[in-house]
Amino acid sequence: MNTELKLFLIVLVTALISACSVGGKTRSSQFYVLDATIEQPLGDSMEDLRLGVGPIAIPGYVNRPQLITKTDTAEVQIEEFARWAEPLEEMFTRTLSENIRALTNSQQIHSHPWPKLVEYDHRIAAKVIKFENDSQGNALLVVHWGLVHQTDSREVANITYSEYRATAKASDFSSRVDALNDTLAQFARDIMASLI
Repeated sequence: MNTELKLFLIVLVTALISACSVGGKTRSSQFYVLDATIEQPLGDSMEDLRLGVGPIAIPGYVNRPQLITKTDTAEVQIEEFARWAEPLEEMFTRTLSENIRALTNSQQIHSHPWPKLVEYDHRIAAKVIKFENDSQGNALLVVHWGLVHQTDSREVANITYSEYRATAKASDFSSRVDALNDTLAQFARDIMASLI
C-alpha cells in the first residue's frame, strides 16, 4: 500500500470518528415515579384498620420501563426517553397503599408482598385493565377489584368494575404522571367507601 493511500485512509477514518463523536450524542432519559397525593384523612378515625393491598395485576402493555401514550386509534406509542424509575406494578401497589394510609391514619396498611406474620382483616385484590394517558396527557384507570376477607381467602365480596379519569394540566410527562396519580387517589377513596 503506497503512502498516499495510507494517508487518505487515515484522514478518512479520523473524519468518520469526528463525525460520530459530534453527531452521536444521545438524548438522556427522564425518570418518573407515582406519588400518593392524598394528605387529609377521612372524618371517621380508622386507625385500627388492618388492610392488605394486593396482589394487583398490571397489563403487559403498560407494565414496562417506558411510559406509554394511547392514541385515538388502537396504536400505543412507547415513550423511549420517558421511563418509570422502578417496576410499575410495585410502584402502583405502594402508591395505592400510601393513599389509603393517608385516608385512614392506620399504620397497618401493607403492600403485597408482605411478611408472613402480617395480619389483616381485609385484602384488596385487583386486576388493572387500563392505566394510560391519551395524546393530550389525560389519564384513564380501569380496574376490576374486590375485597377478600382474611377468614376465608376464597371469599370475595363486591367485585367492582371501576373507571377513573383525570385531566392533565399540560401534555408534558410530569403532568401526565400527575393525572395518573389523581386516578390512583380516586381509586383509594372508592376502596375506603366500600369499607365504611
